[in-house]
Parts: sequence; structure tokens; C-alpha cells
Amino acid sequence: SALQRLSYLWASPPDPQNIDQYIRWAKLGGFRMILLSYKAFSKGAGHFEWNDRFPNGMADLKRVTDAIRAAGLKTGLHIHYNKVAKTDPYVTPVPDDRLHAVRTFTLASDLTADAAILPMREDPAGYTMDKGRRLLKLGKELIEYESYSTRAPFQFAGCRRGHLGTHAASQSAGTKLGLLDVDTWPDFIRLDQNTDIQDEVARRLADIYRQTGPYEMVYFDGAEDVHEPFWYHTAAS
Repeated sequence: SALQRLSYLWASPPDPQNIDQYIRWAKLGGFRMILLSYKAFSKGAGHFEWNDRFPNGMADLKRVTDAIRAAGLKTGLHIHYNKVAKTDPYVTPVPDDRLHAVRTFTLASDLTADAAILPMREDPAGYTMDKGRRLLKLGKELIEYESYSTRAPFQFAGCRRGHLGTHAASQSAGTKLGLLDVDTWPDFIRLDQNTDIQDEVARRLADIYRQTGPYEMVYFDGAEDVHEPFWYHTAAS
């Protein structure tokens, strides 16, 4: 549409106190639209909890979008909708079981709450050693590993237990744990599209849209980040 070809000012820090300044900049730059990032008003993707600059929540965001429209500009909304921030309640202090895991492993022996080595029955060869992406979910605990062994006995080593504010706990042999699908931008963990967690996030975003919109443009950022086999159809739609 013609609206999609308009220039826009991408704005992450606007709030009810400074929105007039962003409107002024947009007009000086010849922009027709202000694209509000969710980072302007929320603590992060997932629950999209209101941050400190929006103490009145939805009412404050509506004040911002109303001011943009009253100035004769279009409004846009930028969102990450298929992954959640590591600081979100979906992750900490109790990680949600509907976070996507790229692989599942099995504890080879009993584990104490302070053990730094996790013995596995399966070979972890080929899995990530990227900084910030070495994240395991064991029950309601998150564990960051430093390395792993691809020769028997298989194990994750240098483990930091109770990672991201979760609670370290002992576990029995045979317990399953998952290697979480941490985004290549490691601030985020991807959602499991085979569960209803995506529906929950969508309802939260729909509520924000209904109460503070309409928005002439919504930027669904990260559609290509959905896990197999959904990434193609999500991005294409």
C-alpha cells in the first residue's frame, strides 16, 4: 500500500514527557510516520510489562499515540513477537515449559544442586558454543554451560547453576533437560510454536493494539527466527 512506502522515524525512547520532541524531529526530517518500538514502553518481549517511563501503562502509551496522530503523523508499532527476553517472566525466576528446545538430553546419573558437571547419555557434538547461547533447562532451573565433551562419558562442564535468577535443584538420573533455542541475538529465547505460548503473546499484543491503535503499520520483527518447520510459512505470511 501507499502507507508502506512512507518514510518513518524509528523511535525507541519516546515517552509521554518527550513525545513532542520526537514529533518535531519527524516533521523537520520530512518523515510521515513515527514507528514506536516496544522497547520504548515495555521492559521486553514476552509479557511486554510496562517500564518505568510508562507508570500509567496503557493510558500513557495512548497519550503518546494520540499526540502523534493529533500532529498529523501516522503511527507504527515495532514488535518482537515470537521470542522472549531473558529478563521476562516467561524465563525467570521460573522458566516456562513452552520455551523451545533444539534438543533434549538425559541425565546419566543423579545430580546434586551444586554440581558443575552434568553427565549425559547422549553426545552433545555440534551444539552451540556461542557466548550467551549455551543455555540448558533442567526442570525449573536454567543452567549455563562452559563446554561439553563429545567423548564418553558425555557431559556438560563448567556449569553455572541457577542461571538467570532460577533455583538450582538436585535431579535424578533419567531426567530430561533441553538445550534452549537461544536466538543468534542472545538477548532472546524462541517460543515453541507447537504450544499455546504464541497465542498468549498474541493476545497481549492485540490488547495493546486495540487500546492504543490503530497503527498504520506493524513491523513483525524476527519472523525469520521461528524454529523449524515454521520459519518459512511465518515469514512468508
